[in-house]
Amino acid sequence: MLCAVIRGPSLEEAEQQLALAHTKCALVELRLDLIQGWNLDWLKRVRFHLPKILTLRSQDQGGSFHESEEKRLHKIRQLAALEPDFLDVESTVSPEFVQELKRAKTQIILSFHDFAQMPPLQSVLEGMRRCPADIYKIAVMLQSSVEALELLTFMKANSSVLAMGMGPFGSLTRILSPLFGGRFTYASLSDNLSSAPGQIKADELEFIYHHSELTEATALYGLIGDPIVKSLSHLSHNRAMQQLKLSSVYVKFPVPSQQLPDFLNMAKKASIRGLSVTMPLKEQVMAYLDDVDPWAQRVGAVNTLLFEEGAIKGFNTDGKGALDAIEAKMLVKGKKVILIGAGGACKALVAEAQDRGAVVSIFNRNAERATDLAKLFDCEGGGLDQLEGAFQTGYDVIVNTTPSAMPIAPQWIYPGALAMDIALQPRMTEFLHHAQLKGCPLVFGYEMFINQALGQFKIWYGRAVNLDQVKTILQEVVEKNIT
Repeated sequence: MLCAVIRGPSLEEAEQQLALAHTKCALVELRLDLIQGWNLDWLKRVRFHLPKILTLRSQDQGGSFHESEEKRLHKIRQLAALEPDFLDVESTVSPEFVQELKRAKTQIILSFHDFAQMPPLQSVLEGMRRCPADIYKIAVMLQSSVEALELLTFMKANSSVLAMGMGPFGSLTRILSPLFGGRFTYASLSDNLSSAPGQIKADELEFIYHHSELTEATALYGLIGDPIVKSLSHLSHNRAMQQLKLSSVYVKFPVPSQQLPDFLNMAKKASIRGLSVTMPLKEQVMAYLDDVDPWAQRVGAVNTLLFEEGAIKGFNTDGKGALDAIEAKMLVKGKKVILIGAGGACKALVAEAQDRGAVVSIFNRNAERATDLAKLFDCEGGGLDQLEGAFQTGYDVIVNTTPSAMPIAPQWIYPGALAMDIALQPRMTEFLHHAQLKGCPLVFGYEMFINQALGQFKIWYGRAVNLDQVKTILQEVVEKNIT
């Protein structure tokens, strides 16, 4: 369940936030160290429509209580006398003090914070357990998606622990907490009311990830790559999963190349069911898979992972997704197709275009990579300086498979040739803009995105999904959110 953090700073604002929280969350935390002018009479008077946590956080634990520690502990004793549903105290206080706070109606949350790193979690918990509590809350700064999964699996293995990450990678733990046994998730009511780095708005947690419906039985899917900030997959895939009642959630995991093996090991431990793979991991990931689909093996790149019975299998839906988008406007059989790039996506497009009868040429800034790829697929290839020859003889289709907004000089775009850019955002890239000026029909990256995503849903769910329904939902979300 979601816990709204109430932080004032005025009493009036705190009361307004309490009223708003009633419409969004099932629990509230009053951060009394952030609320100015509160007193016991106010706490007795203010109406609580939800169960509540009372917290008076010290400065050395990230709070704002400015008076002496002796005075803070005195106030906490007074708060305990009110018998709140939960009382949050730091793990730095003595076990004897915590024992004083015990009340029949109150659960004690013992909190540990590390704002710099994720320390050895088992050691932290063992130290905390010297002081009996109902919930051991561990909040630590995370440096990677690997650490996020490590923290979540640690929480799942320790039922009395409520673990959460701070910082950009900590957001993953806030979303996925219910899948790993988290009793509740702290959420802000608006962007300016966050009380910790990595905290997410309640609206976002509910409307994008359907947080109130997540349980330990929810299947976990996601996207890996770096960077992934422009991807809309967390919006589109979660909408489809929710509307089709698939009991699944999809999140974006930033994973740089050097962290890939560690991430995949943690993904198995975290029982991830499937992953989308984007740049720069599509080729690298193949070395860590237990099985690769024959077509993906031929391509030499993978964009989809399926976790099944302890093994990871790789697939590629990029080529079919791109060519289906192109052939919705022009059949490629017997046509000359120019591909700019030499990465994993380019490989998939070469193979699929050739299977459909196209005559393919590959050009890349790094000429050696282009010629090596061309030899692999028995086609023409070279550096960008060789584009002039292709332009002189003419071609029918040109596709930018690189992350560059404008990988070639506009003069080498052949007038009237169909032009495609596989980049999802922006919708109208600089490359497509120049192609449009030359009278070229356009195929946008989001069209490929939708098609390849359909292939992924088919791999992950098989006949359990109606792909026509999935396509309708994906189109609606992408067209609404693309820039």
